[in-house]
Amino acid sequence: DATAIRAGDEVYNKGKSLYDKGDYVKAGLEFRNAIQIDPKFADAYYMTGMIMFRQGNLNRAFGSFSKTVELNPHHLNAQIELGKLFLFGRTPDKALEKAELVLKADPNNEDASLLTGAVYINRKENEKARQYLDGLIRKGTRRADAYLLLSQAYMNSSDKNNVEKTLLAGIEANPKSMQLHMTLAQLFMTSQRTEDAISIVQKVIEFDPKNNSHNLTLAGLYWGSGKEQKAAEIIQALISSD
Repeated sequence: DATAIRAGDEVYNKGKSLYDKGDYVKAGLEFRNAIQIDPKFADAYYMTGMIMFRQGNLNRAFGSFSKTVELNPHHLNAQIELGKLFLFGRTPDKALEKAELVLKADPNNEDASLLTGAVYINRKENEKARQYLDGLIRKGTRRADAYLLLSQAYMNSSDKNNVEKTLLAGIEANPKSMQLHMTLAQLFMTSQRTEDAISIVQKVIEFDPKNNSHNLTLAGLYWGSGKEQKAAEIIQALISSD
């Protein structure tokens, strides 16, 4: 009844607040409580799925997203998440079906568009992926994922020049995207451009100074380039601080 629905909404909103703060355990409890109050609460199933996804429990995430679209077939976000899981599960045709379903309802949905591009890459349709993703960017998409996927399409064709150009354009559009920076650093490492890789990793450390893995990457680059003393200084600093 209406009273139960209001109570479910209150519990759900509390869970959503906890989720936004990164407290997934407590948020999950609130979403489960919301479902107990209202067993047809599609959004609560969706958020439960998001928590399962973040925690790496893909089977339970799939179950929650499936329940969401069973209750509300027009829940586009849940349809997209199911598409991602189909792609992870190596069933790209089913992933594309979900992307097309969402784009039919919302032609400008960027998540569905990026999922489509990811499907083309998964199918090794690199030329089709390049044209599609480049078209998205030309139309105004500035999401880091768009540039990452396009760079992957170029990498699959061994076109390192355009991989670099794409990643640099992505960084210009997303100056603090660690994934774009680290992908570019990896490209420089494999191309034996150690100094360029070092410069990129140093920028990433400025963005995310508490992540020790970046410092370890930098130490490895220094060590591999014969700068053992600098590498040792970084390692010693890490040991001293933690």
